[in-house]
Amino acid sequence: MRRISGALELLRAADARLDAVLIERRSLGPGRTRATSLEDIGHALLGSVAEPDALARDLVRIAEAVHRAFPGNLFWDFDFLAACLAKAEAGVRGEMTERIVALQDRFGLSSPICFRYVHDFMYGFDWARWVQKAPDSRRGVGPFDLVFLSYLDRRGGELVKLISENDAKYPRLEAGVMRNPFEFPREPEDEARLHEDLARRGLIPVEAWRFDAVPRFSEPFSDLRRERALSLG
Repeated sequence: MRRISGALELLRAADARLDAVLIERRSLGPGRTRATSLEDIGHALLGSVAEPDALARDLVRIAEAVHRAFPGNLFWDFDFLAACLAKAEAGVRGEMTERIVALQDRFGLSSPICFRYVHDFMYGFDWARWVQKAPDSRRGVGPFDLVFLSYLDRRGGELVKLISENDAKYPRLEAGVMRNPFEFPREPEDEARLHEDLARRGLIPVEAWRFDAVPRFSEPFSDLRRERALSLG
């Protein structure tokens, strides 16, 4: 316990900072209301890694980047992401962290892309859609692996270029407007109702509230989400 006490303190302090500025860090886990705290994630994982302080700092950096880029984000399940970081070699984990932090700024409210939530990334909708386009070559790539993170960075650059050209699907936005390229509304109440429904039905590609989640791509998750959105009105 003494070996990880400093790392746990880092996570505890980050929890306090986030709780001071967020109403609630909700979980999509069926039967749960609040996401696992960073400190509790630390209790579960830090004892198994060689550099617990480094892992704690990486988790804090990612959580604070999510809040900075997506201040209205609703669901905060970091369990599976943390487990992936814990399993990675130190050098790879460091690069994963750098890329994940950069992606928040690339896609968040301070960017021309200006998405409202990190849900499509954290819960695997972006990843599942990407794997489905070339399953034979991509099925072995996880949702937080460097190959996929590199793709997302390139895709972000493509979107920024489309926005600069005032593309029909990705136009420039007026100040204060958040982007929604989907056919269904994503206001907070709509977002929460839809994704809680999907979680109850087992239609989330990455069950990010589980340390032992098994990411799935074989089902048409984006189409199923659209159908559920229409069914829910």
